[in-house]
Amino acid sequence: MRARRQPPRDGLIAEAVVGVDGRAGDRDAVALAVMLGARRITLVTVDGREPVVSRSRLDQERALREDAAAVARTRRTPLSPEVVVEALWVDGDAPARALHEVARVRDASLIVVGSAQSAAHHGRVGRIVFGSVSRLVTHRAPCPVAIAPRGHRDAPQHLDVIGLGYDGSPAADAALRTCRALAASTGAAVEVHVVETELDRGERKRDQALGALGVGARGFVHHGDRATELARASRSLDLLVLGTRGLGTEARPGLDSTTDRIVAATRCPVLVVPRG
Repeated sequence: MRARRQPPRDGLIAEAVVGVDGRAGDRDAVALAVMLGARRITLVTVDGREPVVSRSRLDQERALREDAAAVARTRRTPLSPEVVVEALWVDGDAPARALHEVARVRDASLIVVGSAQSAAHHGRVGRIVFGSVSRLVTHRAPCPVAIAPRGHRDAPQHLDVIGLGYDGSPAADAALRTCRALAASTGAAVEVHVVETELDRGERKRDQALGALGVGARGFVHHGDRATELARASRSLDLLVLGTRGLGTEARPGLDSTTDRIVAATRCPVLVVPRG
């Protein structure tokens, strides 16, 4: 059974920067920002093809803002804060870099992106599909990055259970701190999921995380492949929080390979927290 949600405290996410490109994933990303309690949503479109003052661009900005505001209104719950929506159009050809810069300048708490629209994954609602932009956004991001699965705009809008994928690393500890703050802000319950080959070591990591999270959190130890086990656990979660070094490689920047596989396999939104 799901934990009964408690009234939220003061919002953790003052502003979320949401990357948009006029596709279906935009609404998924906006819905996720609303679910996470964002009070202000800044839509960012990156495109260098037209001058900033063009009529077509202004019309597109207005359409994006109105559409996002409509999604925010329909996805709010009685416990959600009012949401202010703003639209920015950034000239350039590097969307990930632009999202990072806007987040830094505005001191945003969160960056949100939707899943890529891949023909190979057409129809797979509830799955995260990594595209080049979403992968690059997670690379050395200045704040946590939330990734919405396809179709999230139509999913139940609640944040009752947050899962933490924990392995005892400094990156996982950063994710734990974010998870603890988000749970305090939203009233959600927290589950710790540890995947280890040795039961004793897994139980020690689980207990370490539970001690840091405080009363009310539950912990589980799994045996097997980390991506597979966390993907299975994600079926009963509303959000999975992961830490990452965010180093990637020159040829494939973005998440470390293990976190990359976990994100691609999960069945719920994922919040990736940089080590910081």
